[in-house]
Amino acid sequence: MKKFFAINGSPRRNGNTAQLLNEAVRGAADAVVFGAPIYFMNLSAGMVAFIERFFFSNYIYSAEIPTVFPKKLPSAWFYTMNMTEDRFAQFNMAAKLGVSEMTTKNILQVAPKILRAYNTVQFKDYSKYESSIFNPEEKIAYRAENFANLCAQAYEIGRSLIAES
Repeated sequence: MKKFFAINGSPRRNGNTAQLLNEAVRGAADAVVFGAPIYFMNLSAGMVAFIERFFFSNYIYSAEIPTVFPKKLPSAWFYTMNMTEDRFAQFNMAAKLGVSEMTTKNILQVAPKILRAYNTVQFKDYSKYESSIFNPEEKIAYRAENFANLCAQAYEIGRSLIAES
């Protein structure tokens, strides 16, 4: 029997992150997917707390044996964020998030797959919030054009993780 864990680091149960994780679950079983919204150019605080405890409990101070995790476990990181792909590059976010990805590889012994959802819709009704730096119509149009493809990618990542396990 395969086991599949999807860890949602977002406080929104049905938000962008949860939707992508649900697609991965549909495609998988013996693996783990970490899903985190990017808040203030970092993983959500809940996800940081979780991975610190999860990874540290399996880490040992040895260059030869960096982990006591019992087996190789395929994994993936799904990131959802308000920033565009250009802003992601401008702020060197790949390097910042790369620390978690490297730690995942070291502990679970397999490099994680990566899915990035840029320019996500944060609010159902932007008029209820001060968010004048965003153009709600553009964000909604971007989601309409891209989110179905991201869900399909999440599903395929879930399938591929099971194939690797």
